Amino acid sequence: MSDDLYKRAASKNKNYHVVEGANHMSLYDIPQCVGEAVSKLASFFKANLSGATKSAGSAAD
Repeated sequence: MSDDLYKRAASKNKNYHVVEGANHMSLYDIPQCVGEAVSKLASFFKANLSGATKSAGSAAD
């Protein structure tokens, strides 16, 4: 299911990472799984949600 959502995402700025051996619930309470997921998410968010705009206009325009 997640691979289908990834393929359908319109943005070219996307990343798909699989935490091997994890299931949905593992990402809540197994430290190794949570740590791997958070590490990937944090670096992606830092790179893409920094607050800096890449164009002269703003979303409010």
